Amino acid sequence: MPRNPILILALVLPLALAARHAAAGARPLTPTVSVEGLDVRLDDVIVKAKTGYAYLMWDAFPYRQAISAAAKVRGLDDAPYRDRVLQGLAKTLLGRLAKRGVRKFKADAVEFPERDEYGAPRWASVRKLQHLEAELPAPSAGGKP
Repeated sequence: MPRNPILILALVLPLALAARHAAAGARPLTPTVSVEGLDVRLDDVIVKAKTGYAYLMWDAFPYRQAISAAAKVRGLDDAPYRDRVLQGLAKTLLGRLAKRGVRKFKADAVEFPERDEYGAPRWASVRKLQHLEAELPAPSAGGKP
């Protein structure tokens, strides 16, 4: 049976690179944002530009245990801690859009407890946990927000 070296390389190389990456203790392959001591994967955040504002939706379901543990350490209930994380995500991610003139933001912390066979969230089962709306101040005379 003839072997195709390109096919073998295409199959083995990604596995070898991932193993090397993990062994080196490198940063995760999925980018994260650290907010209030919680590392949030950017795969769990949706940012959309809407007319007149920017919208952020954070799937907090994978972080339920981490939120409870971190809130307990800080002497808070889950909801106030989750609100702090949502505010931090909004400031970090949506603040970058302010440079493009976006001043108004809306953000939701939601849970998608069910996913389909492909891993996509089932929108019928979404649970809204918290909502945040904010507006950044107008830029100063120096042009910086």
